Amino acid sequence: MQDDELTEFLDFYRYIMSKLRTVKLLHSDESPVDRYLFFWRKRENQIDPVTNVVKTDHFHFHIVPEKEHLWDSIVDNKATLVNVDILIKHFQK
Repeated sequence: MQDDELTEFLDFYRYIMSKLRTVKLLHSDESPVDRYLFFWRKRENQIDPVTNVVKTDHFHFHIVPEKEHLWDSIVDNKATLVNVDILIKHFQK
């Protein structure tokens, strides 16, 4: 991302968040949405392994309502288990 694109992106993010706060969303249990999960994704491999379809190179981000333990049932507890030693060696070069 270029500097001007990053500035525009952050402006857009602030705009979206202000709109979300204004509408005062509720979770399905009627509790107020008071936190959001924000993330973006960049693919390293453009081929979807399930459908074998080639995805175009693109950037997108998500802002979704979040709440404590909301993702517990779908998060892979082993997803963060990586060999950190490999990363350390790589960044020490």
